[in-house]
Amino acid sequence: MHNALGIHEILFDIFNHVCAITAADGSTKKPNLNPSLVALARTCRAFQEPALDALWLQLDDLTPLLRCLPEDVWVLSAVEEASQDRTEVFGIRRPLNESEWGILQGYTRRIRVVTSINSRTGQLEETAVKALCYPPVASPLFPGLRQIK
Repeated sequence: MHNALGIHEILFDIFNHVCAITAADGSTKKPNLNPSLVALARTCRAFQEPALDALWLQLDDLTPLLRCLPEDVWVLSAVEEASQDRTEVFGIRRPLNESEWGILQGYTRRIRVVTSINSRTGQLEETAVKALCYPPVASPLFPGLRQIK
């Protein structure tokens, strides 16, 4: 492997350009979940950190983050609305322990932009929002956050 590919910043820029979608107006957008970035993160140790940084750079809703937690922590239920549409509601079953907070912080430190709290297909229960508001350690949930849209 070329020495340049050992530099985190260079790989991060490459991964961001490769995985960005260019619109007709010239603007670029990153998809929510890019299979190429997931594959790059699993390819080798040198690619893992920059690929995860690129994958988690922008978070369009909080459900992918909460789905990283063990399945016994969260619950997904469907709710019928008046318009006959089904909406998924994402909730938290119990308070998070320190190791689960460690899982979240492993990803939240990479997030720079949050565009929405609720997903396009569902909502967060109050339990999920409250669970994120009370970490067991005194550190910010999104330490690298630069923008909320």
